[in-house]
Amino acid sequence: SGVGSILGTVALGKLLPWFILISYGVSYAVPAYNTPIDLPIAAWAVGLSIGITLAATWWAAAATLREKPAALMVARVPKAGKRIFLERIAPLWRRMSFSHKVTARNLLRYKRRFFMAVLGVAGCTALLMVGFGLRDAIGGIVSTQYETLVNYDIAIRLDDKVTASQRSQALNLLDDGVVETYGQAADFSFIAENRGDEIRIETIVPGDDMDLADFVTLRDRESQQTLELGEDSIVLTEKAADVLGVSVGDKVLFYDENDVGDKEGAPHRFTIGGIAENYLGHYAYMTPHCYRSEFGKKPTNNMVFARLSKEGSGEGSTSGENSTIPTPSKNDATRLGDALLDIENVNTVSFVADKITTYESMLDVMNKLIFIIVGLSAALAFVVLYNLTNINITERIREIATLKVLGFTRGEVSAYIFREVLVMTLIGALVGCVLGIPLTFYIARAAETANMMFGRTIEPVSFVFSLALTLAFAAIVAITMRGKLSRVDMVESLKSIE
Repeated sequence: SGVGSILGTVALGKLLPWFILISYGVSYAVPAYNTPIDLPIAAWAVGLSIGITLAATWWAAAATLREKPAALMVARVPKAGKRIFLERIAPLWRRMSFSHKVTARNLLRYKRRFFMAVLGVAGCTALLMVGFGLRDAIGGIVSTQYETLVNYDIAIRLDDKVTASQRSQALNLLDDGVVETYGQAADFSFIAENRGDEIRIETIVPGDDMDLADFVTLRDRESQQTLELGEDSIVLTEKAADVLGVSVGDKVLFYDENDVGDKEGAPHRFTIGGIAENYLGHYAYMTPHCYRSEFGKKPTNNMVFARLSKEGSGEGSTSGENSTIPTPSKNDATRLGDALLDIENVNTVSFVADKITTYESMLDVMNKLIFIIVGLSAALAFVVLYNLTNINITERIREIATLKVLGFTRGEVSAYIFREVLVMTLIGALVGCVLGIPLTFYIARAAETANMMFGRTIEPVSFVFSLALTLAFAAIVAITMRGKLSRVDMVESLKSIE
């Protein structure tokens, strides 16, 4: 236990933080990838690991040491069989074969072994569920964000000093066939606050001639119902609402942001009319009427959202092999971006495809981390199943020898033992799938960054993989242990006191 704990602390204590730092380094400036081992945390980890092992050993040894020496020198009397609840279901019990009835009785004959096996397998399966569940929670957020929720391909930010002529010049460039449609909006940054929690939030006010639904999909994540902007309320994205601890009907304060990113001036109070599904960034959406009611003036459109036409997209895609997001090609959209930047007071031209590339690079590192979790969970599941099966055979060596003397074939003896193991494994795996759901969501929420939300769904295939892997390991262990059953000597049955 000591050697294993130290190896795990040194190896994974260095490796996992390194992976996480690389992932954060895609979006943030991380000075150095130093991963020192925190000695107090390492001491707790090693101490708990060794302590739990010693406690389990003491529990088993103490029960034996309480026995009298004379009782220890003779063979242990097997536990007597008892009627089980299945016997009370007469139609089912009558249709069960003799070997299946024996298996059912033996499962509950040794209750401690049964619960130990179920809990051990459940823990391993739950960890497998965490690995596959995190893959679902992380892997789909980029495609969902930029294929379903965000429908524009280019965001053009204009300076506050832009003239009508310069604005017209920029919009005329968007009418050259590369762009399918575009819309103007006001885009501001505020500091949102509620009960002491603060976040920087990007607020979008669609222009009078802009249909926001053409560029952004506002919907409830759970019900998938489309959200409409109210005249006297705002729509807040889900991660922002979660950080601020607000829900529909609550009020939130918006402060103006100064040049250094601090709040200034009197707060603006807004009622939350809806919470929209969103995974990357913090956003608030409001109507021009709502903006005028609070600020007493008409918002200035300083942002243009554009959706590329199919003729001007797709050749230079950088959005991933499975993505269907239109992206600008070198010959048209990139040239359009350069032309827009040549206009005075056009500050930035950002392509959604560039954001996709950045986030996918970060999530690719996280996927490697998930594979490590799945690999370690699989190894743990194999070791647990191997030990449980080995204990089951060792403790019942005379029982197995007696079965051989009674004429049970090699296959029947194997089925007699391994059927119990497989049933306990199946029960434990099903319990583990259930336990893995809250565990996955807990870890996913803990791993989220300040402005990123992971998915809140686990795909059915993850349950299938977790269950199948656990059962596959049980089958491999059964095949491995058949040789041990074959080597059981029938003479052992003569030593039995049954």
